Amino acid sequence: MIYQAANLAMAFRVIESKSELLHVEVLPTEFFSVVRTLSKLELVKALIPQAVLLPIREGQKRPTLSNWSKTTYAKTQLEWYQVRLKISSNIGVLLGTNSNGLCSIDLDSDEDAELFLEANPKLRKSLITKGRRGLNVWVNVIDDWPKLQRFDWGEWRSDGGQTVISGIHPEGMPYRFISEKPPIEVLFSDIKWPFEQQPKRAEVLHNIEFLIELEEREEKEGETSLATLYSKYVEPYLKPLPGTRNKNIVHSLSFLFFNVSPSIAHELGMMIYDKHSSIWNDTRDRHEYECAHLLRGIEASYHERIPPKAQSVYEVLDGQARIAFRICFSLSRSKNNNHFFLSARELQSRMGLPAPMSALRILKRLEAKGAIKEAKKGSMVGMQASTYRWLLKGKLKEKNPPQQDAA
Repeated sequence: MIYQAANLAMAFRVIESKSELLHVEVLPTEFFSVVRTLSKLELVKALIPQAVLLPIREGQKRPTLSNWSKTTYAKTQLEWYQVRLKISSNIGVLLGTNSNGLCSIDLDSDEDAELFLEANPKLRKSLITKGRRGLNVWVNVIDDWPKLQRFDWGEWRSDGGQTVISGIHPEGMPYRFISEKPPIEVLFSDIKWPFEQQPKRAEVLHNIEFLIELEEREEKEGETSLATLYSKYVEPYLKPLPGTRNKNIVHSLSFLFFNVSPSIAHELGMMIYDKHSSIWNDTRDRHEYECAHLLRGIEASYHERIPPKAQSVYEVLDGQARIAFRICFSLSRSKNNNHFFLSARELQSRMGLPAPMSALRILKRLEAKGAIKEAKKGSMVGMQASTYRWLLKGKLKEKNPPQQDAA
């Protein structure tokens, strides 16, 4: 057959990705047995944006980097590293802690893969990839998880392991996306294991509550949490008189920025309007614009207002860790000797995180960067928060008028 536009459709079946990224997957028809794959680096970044990606040679599974298991996300963002990823035929993903709880279940046979998905039907909508046989099911674990473990049916891959997600298998076939969707967030304790051998985890830290409401109640609980934050951080300080809308949102959002995530601060700012719009003449659209503009302004100036040593730490943190940084710094300023109380459950509520373990991992990152140190561990039994000490000396430069920033 001659390769011409008129008969290419007969030669190959082309499937366009549902992703917004421009890539196609070309599969053989009965006329040909050749499979051509295109680079999936941008797709991988879109599906797992916070994951540590590893360069691997074509047809191999082992990363080319030495000490690859200790690679950090910050390192992968360096220019030379990004160039190395682009020229690498295969892409691996470091699993576990360094990739914020991203893990994969490597199922060695098609039969075991189907057995596992029958036991966990929700995971059919998660990211799933395939090499020569079986499947890799990818999940974001939001409670505690075990380290890498091997079994007759495959592997539980997390800390200490990595999985090839794109490129060419050692036996010549391409790695494929069976389900091209972001990994689903799950509790490790909720995963069903239809095998005699099952991964085991160590006892969880005693100061964390892992009781999470059922999925169908999440929306209702989210509303309750927002209302609780409003009654705690906004309502006691409001003076909703005619002509005071601007003064109230400046005062409230200047305070909220230091104590909750910007997205929650924005939602609470809108609740101010919805509860008191009857006494203000301004439109809701105008109010929303001013809330967003004010929060962006406070965030833009924050870096310049903190001490030099704090600046050097703040610069290397990601967005979630920066929010926790601001909350911890704010709490430390309101207590003696830079000590403050903070539970993972409280930080989860303030940041709108999916589970306490997500908050705990962020606190551990702040500890690793030298911003805080746990002085006394909390207790689930007594419902006591952990005590932390703020380690970065120096004061926040006040603005004029000063912004209230300690809860």
